[in-house]
Amino acid sequence: MEGLLPLILVLLVIAFVMYMSYLFTRFIGSRSSGMNKAQHMKVIDRLAVGQDRLLMIVEVQDKHYLVSATAKEIRILKELDGFEVVIPQPPAPMSFSESFKTVLGNVMQRKK
Repeated sequence: MEGLLPLILVLLVIAFVMYMSYLFTRFIGSRSSGMNKAQHMKVIDRLAVGQDRLLMIVEVQDKHYLVSATAKEIRILKELDGFEVVIPQPPAPMSFSESFKTVLGNVMQRKK
């Protein structure tokens, strides 16, 4: 019985340290997430065209730019005049039976 009390105490200390670590990481995460938000600049879209190579559409104060980014440099390729952001409409929701028929039909066509 006397060996059980120190074991319980050690487990409680470990649980306390883990809980405090959890709270600390949440606190740091919430404070640092606000630092990455730009007020006047937003990446609208990005496309990886190779390893460490990106094409991006960036909005800066209501102007849009085509930007290339590599590991060594970032370059504005072109200002996009008259660019409008188009948000695609999600497809209409299907019932489970309709969805199942569509997927089954696609699978059956592949096997032919």
